[in-house]
Amino acid sequence: MKKILLTTVLLATLTAVNAQESKDAEMDKATIEQAAAAHQQWADQYGLDPKQAELTRPVMDRFNAQMKELKSADLEGEAADARSQILMDMRDKDLEQILNKEQFVQFIEDSKVSEKRAEPKKANNSPMMRQSK
Repeated sequence: MKKILLTTVLLATLTAVNAQESKDAEMDKATIEQAAAAHQQWADQYGLDPKQAELTRPVMDRFNAQMKELKSADLEGEAADARSQILMDMRDKDLEQILNKEQFVQFIEDSKVSEKRAEPKKANNSPMMRQSK
């Protein structure tokens, strides 16, 4: 009787683990497809040729992963801003080696506009603002 019960529990556990792994694999595939589509849209926006698109993909993937990690690190204020700036500078340095001058200038201009749009969010989410709410 104990063997049957143990076998049943083991089988149920293996089934649940396999189902979770399958679900994770599907999510990973969807995430990879979304990242590829987003990168292709980005490459089209700046008129990248296929070689540039191939070379910029790992740069942007690394940057996005690092920024995601930074957001989950619970850094706030100047520490988060400083780390974010370092990551952006590293990305920009890498992209400058790949993009032509016009593409890079346009990218930097667009980045500055995006950063200005993000500033009010940062101000509203600062520790001082959260305390007053």
